[in-house]
Amino acid sequence: MARTKQTARRSTGGAAPRAQLAGSYQRGAYLFDYGNLPVQQHDDVSEEEPIIPDIPIVLNAATTSGAQTEVFSTPDVLVIILSQLPHSSLLNAKLVNKTWASLFDNVEIRASLFECPRPKESALYTETYSDLLMDKFLAPWPTNEDEYADKHLSWQLRQLLVCQPPVEALEIVQEVNQRYGGALEFRTIIPRPNGLRMGFLYDAIRHWHQVERSPVKLLWNRKTGDLADSMHYYPDGPGYKTFGDKPCVTIWGQKGVGCGQYGGLTYEHYHFLQDNTQTQKPRVRVIESDDEKVKFSMSEPKSVKLNMMLLLASDLKGRFNKFLGELLPKQNQPQV
Repeated sequence: MARTKQTARRSTGGAAPRAQLAGSYQRGAYLFDYGNLPVQQHDDVSEEEPIIPDIPIVLNAATTSGAQTEVFSTPDVLVIILSQLPHSSLLNAKLVNKTWASLFDNVEIRASLFECPRPKESALYTETYSDLLMDKFLAPWPTNEDEYADKHLSWQLRQLLVCQPPVEALEIVQEVNQRYGGALEFRTIIPRPNGLRMGFLYDAIRHWHQVERSPVKLLWNRKTGDLADSMHYYPDGPGYKTFGDKPCVTIWGQKGVGCGQYGGLTYEHYHFLQDNTQTQKPRVRVIESDDEKVKFSMSEPKSVKLNMMLLLASDLKGRFNKFLGELLPKQNQPQV
C-alpha cells in the first residue's frame, strides 16, 4: 500500500533498528562468578591499615626471654613457625631481620607464599588459598571487553599458585542450551604440570570472554570429568569421566542457541562440521599467557539433560524441612 503524506517517514539510509531480544547476549558485557571459592572481603578495613600487629613489637628484646630469643633465632624452628602464618603475615615477617629474611628461599616458606608446590611429605602448611589472593580475587576481571586492555595483573600476583596443594589441570566446559530442549556439553582439559597459577587462569578466562563471549563460572574442589551441574545427567551413555581424572579448576561457560542467541564459536564450528560432508579437524584455539602459547580444542559434545527426579527430591526435602520448622520448636528440629 502506498504511503500517504501523513504516514511517510524519512529513510535512515540503513537497516531499521532492531530491539534486542530478552535474554540475549549484550555485546561487550561479561559475567564472572567465582563459584564457591571462599573470597574474603574487608570492606571495613582501609588498605593502609595492617592486617596483623607489627611482628617486631612482639619480638622486642625488652619483652622476650632468652629462650624465646633462641627459638626465634633457630632456622629449623623458625621455618615451622613461619609456615603457619597466612600469606600476608608472612610477607611482613620477612622484614623482621636478616635471619628471618634468609629463610625465604626455603621450599616450605616458598610454598607458604604460594610460589611453589608444597612438598608432598610436608604437613607444615595447611592453608588452601592465599589470603592475599582471595582479597584481590574479584578485582582483575573486567565487566566489558574494553576494560581488558586497561586492567593487568601484577607480575607477583600472576606467579601465585591458585591453591595448595596445586591442581595440575584446567578444565573448560562449554554448555550450549538448545531451544528445542536439552543441552550440548563441550569439554577440554589443559594440563598444568607445574600447578595452575593465577596468571594463566586470568588469561584463560580473558580468552573465553573475548572469543567465546559467554558468562563464566568457576567450579572448585572437583576432578576432571565431573558433571558441571549435579542436577544434570548424560542420557546417551557415559560421560567424560576416566580412571585418570585429576583435581582441577573448571571454567564453566553457558550459552543458548535460538531466539536471537548464536551459541558461541564452539557451537558454530560444531554445527558447520555437521552440515559439511568434508572431514575437518577440530578447531584449534590458542591461549596466550606470558611467553606461552597453549593450544587446545573442544571435544565432541555430549547431550546433557536436567534430572527432574533429583530436582523433585530436592524440592520435597526443602518443603519437608520448612514444614518441620513451622511445626516444631527450633531446638527440636530434625534435619532431613
